Amino acid sequence: MPTIKVAWRLNQSADFTTLRTALIALSSAFALTTWSVFRSNAGGRIHFIAAIAALYFACCALGIYKYLQTANTKNNITAQNNILSIPRLFFKPYLVRFSEIKSVEKFFNANGPIAVLVGRHDKYSILIERRRFNSCDDFEDFVCFLNQAAFARQPEIKASEFLVASKEETAKSSSVISFLSLTLVASYLMLASPDFENIGQGALAYGGLTKTTLSTNQFYRLASSFFLHSTPFHLGFNILSLGIMGRYIGLIFGHVRLVVILLYSAIIGSLLSLAFSPHQIVIGASGGILGLYGAYYFVCIRHHKRLPGSLSIPIWALGLGLALQFLVDVISDGTDVSSHIGGFLSGYVYALSVCREGSTRGRTRSGRDKSGTAIVIGFAYFAGLIYFFWTYFLGYAILIT
Repeated sequence: MPTIKVAWRLNQSADFTTLRTALIALSSAFALTTWSVFRSNAGGRIHFIAAIAALYFACCALGIYKYLQTANTKNNITAQNNILSIPRLFFKPYLVRFSEIKSVEKFFNANGPIAVLVGRHDKYSILIERRRFNSCDDFEDFVCFLNQAAFARQPEIKASEFLVASKEETAKSSSVISFLSLTLVASYLMLASPDFENIGQGALAYGGLTKTTLSTNQFYRLASSFFLHSTPFHLGFNILSLGIMGRYIGLIFGHVRLVVILLYSAIIGSLLSLAFSPHQIVIGASGGILGLYGAYYFVCIRHHKRLPGSLSIPIWALGLGLALQFLVDVISDGTDVSSHIGGFLSGYVYALSVCREGSTRGRTRSGRDKSGTAIVIGFAYFAGLIYFFWTYFLGYAILIT
């Protein structure tokens, strides 16, 4: 690549928008925190509010100072000596070597391109918005330069090869995730205590996974326990995790394998829980969600260079997240480690079996053969959930009469 310096002038108003958004977020957090502390009866709350206010004004002053500092200097994206420098408002600029770039992805809305995502090897991707440039032509010129700079050095890397999902497939995966999330929320609302702070004890007794599930032929509990959650936090965290990991798995493997991995891992996790867990009652979708994590972990480890930036997480960050997950599992009371380990290993092994022969694209087409498996497992789970609701509400009706 040439060693001459190339520069793209950035729009100053975009930095002002970033500053305004940051100040609004800071002000909202300050107001909510102050109101919560003010309503509490804790001693020394005035001093605590004063400390929060001092921190708030210091952060605001620092943000405004950074903005004014940027306004008085040339705010450009530059490329020189095979290094790309991308300025940031509150932090030091990104310095990206062309050899680090593994993918360049454009994002669009109804009005045209809105951003470009620069994927990097073993580092976080960088999102650069169109609004930061003075014109659309400057943005297109920058994207064209990125493609030439990155892939002239690495023509053998086709980062989009692993992105197997079409727009239709992406929509189907999103529909699956939304449907499951709504089912989890509806189940909690129907079964929670009157104050909605936790799930009702009757729901635990009728639908939780117990040590006698198999010996008493109550197989429906394998399904019903997946849809039950103990608290709003438990429910919200699992829905958030399902949304994140489900998106990745849906884009890589398709919506059919998304369902298979999720529910297959949940079953294996439940069976390991029955065998090794010290808890008498277990509920939650965590085993299945850890299965999605396990499948994604395998793909990242084995095929990291082939994943585009929109699907990749640095391997070190992925490993750290996994270590923290199981550390929290071990030190937290009431967490079923067995189902988490079983779910994670199930997803990992499933992804290994799918990916062992080569390109995922070809196998995803053949993955349509898995539709029957997904339908059977999905039907079994929802049949178990319906049977649980029938027995639960029937038992409740008998109790009140």
